[in-house]
Amino acid sequence: MPINLIELRLLMIQNSSKSKNFKSYMNYHRLLLYTTIFAAGLVLSCDIKEPKPDCGCESKEIIGTIIDGKASLIDKSLFAIYDDKRNQIIGLFYACNPDPAWKNSEKDVYDYIISGKYKRQCLPPNTLPYIPNYPIEVTKVISSNNY
Repeated sequence: MPINLIELRLLMIQNSSKSKNFKSYMNYHRLLLYTTIFAAGLVLSCDIKEPKPDCGCESKEIIGTIIDGKASLIDKSLFAIYDDKRNQIIGLFYACNPDPAWKNSEKDVYDYIISGKYKRQCLPPNTLPYIPNYPIEVTKVISSNNY
């Protein structure tokens, strides 16, 4: 039985519409895939900034002041402050603004007089320091070494 031209034309239209549906289906899924990849990239590239702790040299909070304390420079920027009244070291303080001209002191020699404002030290939560050492903004240094 021969197919007439009208039937042939109808078959071609049906096949082309199926092809168009398949193409639009694929385009939809391709768009969905690209959108998902883009969204995942945005999520992964976001940097969640946690607030920095207010401690260390960058801290704005001053927790104490040293005025003309007798000190020994232990290592480059670490001072041991000595209290004559108690006859003991009252704490270790590391300078936030060390001077490369400072020279280390001899053992048990307190040849520096320093003044400054010290800040809270940075420690992990629920931790007590074995030896407290505080960051200090040195405002005055006098050395008997005269560097």
